[in-house]
Amino acid sequence: REIRFADPVTALKLSVSHLFYGTAMGRLVFYSIKDKTESVPLEYLQELIRGISHSKDGEKLYISVGDIEGIIYDSRSLSPECTIQLIEQPESEEHKLA
Repeated sequence: REIRFADPVTALKLSVSHLFYGTAMGRLVFYSIKDKTESVPLEYLQELIRGISHSKDGEKLYISVGDIEGIIYDSRSLSPECTIQLIEQPESEEHKLA
């Protein structure tokens, strides 16, 4: 396992089968409680992971990436379903000046 310094956990969610967490450097990790293995579907996003939550029925996993986008995952297959872009040109950083 790789030890990552200066990349604190900024969002955390626990389900019956997984621990999901995101970091300040935009890393998203899914840890299987049963298998004791982790997968990293997203290594470096443009901004930190601000939040992780489930839908009421537990079928969807919602990931908030800074203030620029949201990602929806299927919570059973852990595969991404869609990305919702909130800022058209995040690289311009104009949204941070408002």
